[in-house]
Amino acid sequence: MPEPKKKRRWLKRIAIVLALIALVGIVPVALVESQCRTPIAAQQSAQQGLRTLPLIKEAAYPRNEAWTYFTFPEWYIVYSFEDFGKFLDGKSESSFPYFQHISGFWKSFCTINRIGAGRHEPLGEVKTMVYVIGVSYTAELAVKAAYENTIGRLFEWIRGSQPTPEDIYARKVAQEYAAFLYTVPWYKFPFGEKLKGLWSLSEKTPSHLRSIERKLALSADYGFKIGYAWLIAKALDASSDPAPQDIMVIVDNLSRDSYQKEQRIKRWRALDSAHELIVIPRYKAFTDIVKQLGRDGEIIAEIGGNDDILMTAVLKDGAAPKVEGVRELFSQPLVSKPGFRRAGFDVKVPQMGEAVREFEKAGADVEHFYDY
Repeated sequence: MPEPKKKRRWLKRIAIVLALIALVGIVPVALVESQCRTPIAAQQSAQQGLRTLPLIKEAAYPRNEAWTYFTFPEWYIVYSFEDFGKFLDGKSESSFPYFQHISGFWKSFCTINRIGAGRHEPLGEVKTMVYVIGVSYTAELAVKAAYENTIGRLFEWIRGSQPTPEDIYARKVAQEYAAFLYTVPWYKFPFGEKLKGLWSLSEKTPSHLRSIERKLALSADYGFKIGYAWLIAKALDASSDPAPQDIMVIVDNLSRDSYQKEQRIKRWRALDSAHELIVIPRYKAFTDIVKQLGRDGEIIAEIGGNDDILMTAVLKDGAAPKVEGVRELFSQPLVSKPGFRRAGFDVKVPQMGEAVREFEKAGADVEHFYDY
């Protein structure tokens, strides 16, 4: 008789845990949809109406302006894992502020959702994708927080101050993962290879108990991601069209030096005596090219038919540089770099160059421009 009761108790506990995990994901979605719908209007620029740009007939030119904002949540997760990897250089997993990062994701998305409500609302599948990755990210960090602040913390205490080979390996993998995410989708990370590497560790350890605990905890983490990554890859292979790798940009005629300095810029055609249409790569290369054009004093007039773009910068706590056409939208502290924050800015496209120059002059790092 005692055995069925014991089994029911465990099933009840598992059900409670699963319900809590589901709640952690469902509550933020419900709050965003109910509380984050008040539109944020596009900012007006002093230059608005003064520039007459030629019409572009190329079918590949127009992009939905809302995409610049709805691209950020995916990058937030990249930055979060990067922050985690750097954090482990000096501290242990149990000290990481998991729920602060979860909160940061949903607070920033709340602002982004309000911007979308105020202008070109993206396709429904875009928001669905954001919610899926947001709930997955929230559940992952919530589970890690629950484990690392209980069982993980206990075995940290048993271990003492000296890290085990498994602790060092976990930190290395976390940092490799963060760097990987800058250029390649997360589900292509070689979790299986890292799992094999974990179990091949043979160095002397200061704590056999901690080593065993880390092997089991990390195996569960990597193993789950192997399965989840396989499902995501299969789903994307079946349903997604390849994303365009380039974007068209209207610029005031570029100097010869800019073309020579940045070989990735392709001149498409002249538009009139003052403007030309160019093609540049998307993603990280887009930011690198735009920043260099800004430093050189070049002016971007329009991108994909849009005159607003999202920019993030890492800067010291306090006020951001004042630049016309640049408006701060949200801010998040960097736990791996006390005294600094990551902030998101709504930028008028023609002011991108000035924003780069003024922010860098103030010692801030213009981290990313989010293309469409």
